[in-house]
Amino acid sequence: MQYLRLVAVSLSVTLVASTIPRAESQVPTFPAADTLHSTGTHDTRSFGQAARGVFLAAFIPYSYNRWVRHVPWAQTTLASWGANLSSGWKWDTDHFLANQFAHPYQGSFYYSAARSSNYSFWHAAPFALAGSAMWEYFGERFPPSLNDMVNTTLGGITLGEVTYRLAGAASTTSDGRPWLFRRIAATALNPERAFAGTTDNADVNDDPSGVRLPGISAHMEVGAQRLVSGGFGALGEGSSYPFVYASLVYGDPFAGDVTKPFGAFRVDMSVAGGRLAELRALGFLADHVLDADGPTRRQFALAMHYHYYDNRAYQGGGQGFSGGLLSDHDLGHHTRLRTEVWVTGLVLTAIRSDHGPSPDSVANETARNYDYGSGIGARFLVLLTHRGRPLLDMAYQTFWVGVLSGTAQNHYYDTWSICSEIPLFANAAFGARALMYHRISNYAHYPTVHRSDPQLRVFLATDW
Repeated sequence: MQYLRLVAVSLSVTLVASTIPRAESQVPTFPAADTLHSTGTHDTRSFGQAARGVFLAAFIPYSYNRWVRHVPWAQTTLASWGANLSSGWKWDTDHFLANQFAHPYQGSFYYSAARSSNYSFWHAAPFALAGSAMWEYFGERFPPSLNDMVNTTLGGITLGEVTYRLAGAASTTSDGRPWLFRRIAATALNPERAFAGTTDNADVNDDPSGVRLPGISAHMEVGAQRLVSGGFGALGEGSSYPFVYASLVYGDPFAGDVTKPFGAFRVDMSVAGGRLAELRALGFLADHVLDADGPTRRQFALAMHYHYYDNRAYQGGGQGFSGGLLSDHDLGHHTRLRTEVWVTGLVLTAIRSDHGPSPDSVANETARNYDYGSGIGARFLVLLTHRGRPLLDMAYQTFWVGVLSGTAQNHYYDTWSICSEIPLFANAAFGARALMYHRISNYAHYPTVHRSDPQLRVFLATDW
């Protein structure tokens, strides 16, 4: 089941990128049948439909695990329900993929059930919390898990709004693309939205006023990467393996798209070595323009984000909130320089432990090879573009995490990367990216660990 979910998310960016209009088109207002999201007004909300969607989003996987797979944790009874209701919260020991990807993805269904029933962003958010609580108390034999509650709720809201909006963009038919292909893409992205529309025999997001589809752009890289432990000199001794990376930008804060939460967002992912290696989503909640005139524009923004990393060097995942200063500089000759400075709070994040059980020995409900904690950090980004295409991309981030459950006392890690692309023809380019992971982990009963892991990627890229 987890791998089916992984495949669905892996296909999402490709499906949407092939069905949405290009960012340059800045598609104007659409008629009511093509609107992207609901107004969330009280008169149009359907609590019954939302509650039904939340229940089915939990009952379907529960039934599969209980009566098809016969897994122990799904064999619930009245006694287990009573025990869960009277017990305290715990930190569970599920696999990293289950806790940091499967739970947030499941939460996106709870959230989308309300969003597809004409609830606004803020009014749909409690449904993710309610669905998570229902699962923790009644969907498993074991006591409710604190990390699952946070991951499912916050991660579910972020992934839910991203897929909800992308499904709306994919199903928009004003550019003349085949309706059936668009509907398939929208269903793959957000089944809850598609199910709600089918149930009511109408588009649940009809809005008489219509809405404007923000500019949407996509970027894809295909190539080889090498990841080793040590300095960059060790890259010559490593082995290469293929990777695919895709990113999508929906809306632009500088274009005034953040009129509602997630009016602009970014999502990117990579698959390498046959596994989901990276999945990130950042949605803008609000912004405030500081300087809108002249060649340089500046504004302050608040954002909500989700991240998942699982490669040979670094394993981490979680969610949090950020505040940042964004600047856009017009350098002339169709060249722009964008810079971002963010201060980030991590509500809950998971980081691989050096002294937990070996990953090969980790079994569901028996061991956990990563720590949980909360923290604070900062991110700095610089992007140079020409005619909308990236030429130079530099990023640095640094975080400190205090461990709440695990073997370490705290983790400090930072990453920096630099990427350059050389245009070849049409929308194709050749590029290379160098990246360094660095981590310091302090333990009460073990020596402090210092680890550096460089990565090099060489790829062909395309933008549309």
